[in-house]
Amino acid sequence: MLSRSSASTHPQWQQWVDALTQSGIAHAAQEVQNILESGLPVQAAVDRRCRREPLAYIVGWQPFYHRRFSVNRSTLVPRPETEHLMQALLMKIKKTPAAHIVDCGTGCGAIAITLKAEIPTLTIIATDINESTLAIARENAVANRAVVDFRLGNLLEPVAADRVDGIIANLPYLPTSWNGALEPELSYEPEIALFAGNDGLDAVRLFVDQLGARLWPLPWVVLELLPEQVPIVSNLLKNAIGGGITTLLDLSGAERFILWDHE
Repeated sequence: MLSRSSASTHPQWQQWVDALTQSGIAHAAQEVQNILESGLPVQAAVDRRCRREPLAYIVGWQPFYHRRFSVNRSTLVPRPETEHLMQALLMKIKKTPAAHIVDCGTGCGAIAITLKAEIPTLTIIATDINESTLAIARENAVANRAVVDFRLGNLLEPVAADRVDGIIANLPYLPTSWNGALEPELSYEPEIALFAGNDGLDAVRLFVDQLGARLWPLPWVVLELLPEQVPIVSNLLKNAIGGGITTLLDLSGAERFILWDHE
C-alpha cells in the first residue's frame, strides 16, 4: 500500500488530482489516493471517475461502519446517512439482543451484516428482489463472518410466515421524475433501488400493505425517506395500522428516518 507522502510524489499525481477536480469531484486528492492504493491501472480508473462513475464501483468496495463491503452495479453504494442510522439502530436493538430482525431491500447487505456482526445473538433475515444483488450480499456476509439468512422476494413476501420483531426497510423512495436530474453518480446505480413512482412512494405503499397483513403484534419498523415524505408516510402508517411515530435526524439535521411502533 502506498503511503500518502509517496503517492503524492508520483509524477502524475497532480495531473490526476486536477482531472478529478475539473470533473467536479470534491475530494479529488483522497480519491486519487484510494485509486493508487487499490492497485488498479490508475489512468483508466481516473478516466472512469472523471465520467462520474462512483469510486466504490471502480475499486469494487465501500466502507461502512468499520467494515468493507463489495459492491457492483447490482447494488447501491452504502451511504453515510445509513451509517449514521446504524448507531440509533444498535442502541435500540441492544435492548433485545435475541430479536428477530428483517433487513428489507438489503442491497449489498451492509445493514444486515453490520447488525449481526455487532450483536451476534440476533437472528437476521435479509430480503431483496434481485438475485444478483443477493449474491453480492452473501459474499459480504462470508467476508465479514456474519451469518445472515438471505431470501429472494418482493419486500416482506419472503418473511410472511416468520417471527419478526423489527424491520429496517431501505426502500427506493425517489420520484421517477428525478431520474437524470440528480448527481451523475446515480446514473450508474440500479434504478430499481432508487426510483419508485411519481411521488417516490410506490414501494413504501406496498410495504405498508404487506405489513398490515401480518398477524399482531406487528414488529417495529424503521424507514429511510426524503424529509418531505416523512409526514406523508407517518400518516399513511397511522391510518393503515395505527401505532406511534418517532422521527430520526440525518447528518444534516433533517428528518429522514421514521421509527414506527405498534405500542
